[in-house]
Amino acid sequence: MFGRLRVGAGLLGRLAGSVATGSRLALAGAATTTAAACTLGGGPPALVHSDREKPPRTVLVTGANKGIGLGITECLLEEGCYVFLGSRDVGRGEQAKASLLATNPAFEGRCEVVQLDVTQDHSVADAARWVAHRCGGEPLYAIVNNAGGAGARGFSATGTAAEYKEYLELNLHGVKRVTEAFLPLLSPTEGRVVMISSAAGPSYVGRCSEAIKARFLNQLVTWEGVEALVAEALAVVESLPVGADEAACEAALSAAGLGLGYYGLSKACVNSYTQLLARRHPSLRINACTPGFIETDLTRAMAARRGKTPQQMGMKAPKQGALAAVFLTVGDPPGSGRYYGSDAVRSPLDRYRGPGTPPFEPTLVATCAVSPQGKPCAGAGAGGGAAAAAVGGGGGVVCSGTVTLTRLSDGETAIAYEVRGLAPGAHGFHIHEAADFSNGCTSAGPHFNPHGTAHGAPTDADAERHVGDMGNIVVRR
Repeated sequence: MFGRLRVGAGLLGRLAGSVATGSRLALAGAATTTAAACTLGGGPPALVHSDREKPPRTVLVTGANKGIGLGITECLLEEGCYVFLGSRDVGRGEQAKASLLATNPAFEGRCEVVQLDVTQDHSVADAARWVAHRCGGEPLYAIVNNAGGAGARGFSATGTAAEYKEYLELNLHGVKRVTEAFLPLLSPTEGRVVMISSAAGPSYVGRCSEAIKARFLNQLVTWEGVEALVAEALAVVESLPVGADEAACEAALSAAGLGLGYYGLSKACVNSYTQLLARRHPSLRINACTPGFIETDLTRAMAARRGKTPQQMGMKAPKQGALAAVFLTVGDPPGSGRYYGSDAVRSPLDRYRGPGTPPFEPTLVATCAVSPQGKPCAGAGAGGGAAAAAVGGGGGVVCSGTVTLTRLSDGETAIAYEVRGLAPGAHGFHIHEAADFSNGCTSAGPHFNPHGTAHGAPTDADAERHVGDMGNIVVRR
C-alpha cells in the first residue's frame, strides 16, 4: 500500500522536532513549568503595584553590568520592563545601574542589581530566591542568559584543556545552571528564555564531519548527547602534547570530525541546549541569538592583536547588539527552539547567515518505521485498530514499511507512506502524543491535538478534525 497526502496546520513544525529518523510515529510528552515564589527575611519588600496598574514585565539579564548585557538592559528598560541586572560583582553592577539612570532618569525604580555568578551553584540559588522574593508571587517574565566569555584563545585550535573546561563552565554550564534555577519562577504560559549565543556556534558546527554535525542538529538531542560532544572534544585536546602548534591542533580536531575553538564549541552546545529545553517546555518561548560583531572586552582584544580599532574591524556599539535579544524577549518571535541572527531573523545552526539575507527555512523530514510492535493488527477479514498503521503484527499478519513526513511550509506538511502486510479493510492512521506502543493506543496516549479541537465523526463531512487524525488507510481485496 502506497500513498501520499498533504495536511495543513504545519503538522511537522508543530511536532516540535519530536519525530526523527528511525523513531516510531508518536510524540514524546513534555512537562510544563509552574510559577513559584519564596520569601526572605529582611531586605526590601516585594514589588507592589496598585490594582489599576499593570505590573511591568520582569526580566533577569545575566552579565548585565557591561557590554552587550548592559545594552540589552537599557533597551528592555526603554520597553518598560523591570530588569534584574545580574552582575558577578555588585559594585560594578551598581556602577552600571548608575550609568543607566544618568542616561535616562525615567529608569528610576525599574532596575535593581542582583549578585549573580553563573559559575557558582550557591550564587545562582541565592539570586533565584531573591528574585522570587522581590516578585512577590508574581511570575518572572523572562530570563536572558547573556553572561559569557572567550578568553585569549577562544577562536584558536590551540586552546588548552584547562581553557576548554573554564569557558564551557561559563558559557554552557552557567547557562544551564541559571536557566534551571529560574525556570520555576517563569510564567507557565508567557515565559521567555533567551540565550545569547554567537555566530561562532554555527561556524563551529559547519567545520564538523557530517556525523558530528548531525548530532548537533538533532532535534531530539539530549543533555547527555551534548555532554558527549564536549567529552569527545576534551579527549582530543587532552591527547595533544603540551605546546602543540596551531597546525597540529587543527589536524587532530579535524581528524576527530570536530570544529575549532572552545568558544564555538560552547555556543554550538548552547544552541543544542536551546532545542532540548524548548522541547521539554512547549508552553514557553525559548530561543537563541547572536548579537553580531559587537565592541566588547573580547572583541577589542581581537582588534588590538591585529593592530586595528574596533571601528576598522566593523564592530558595532553594544546597544546595537541588543536587537535580536530584545525581539526574542518582548517581541513576537514565531516558534521556539530556534536560533536567530543579529538582525532578529531565523538562521541555520550549521552555517553563517549574514544580516539582511533571506531567513533560514528548514526542510524538516521525519521518517518513521512501521514495525510489528505493540498492539497487533487484526487478522484477515477485519480492519486494524487505531494504531495499526504504526505498529502491527499478530494473526499471521506482519506490518512493515515507512511513513515520511516532510514540512513544506508553516501551513503544510506532506505525508508519504509505504505500508505492507495490512489486512483488507480500513486501518486508522493517527499520530499519538507518547512514543510508547507497549500497550497499543492506551500507552501511546491521546491523538496529537495541540489546538484542543473537537473530534468530529468520520461520517460527518463538515466535522473539524484535529491535527493528529490522518483518517484511514483502506486496503481493498
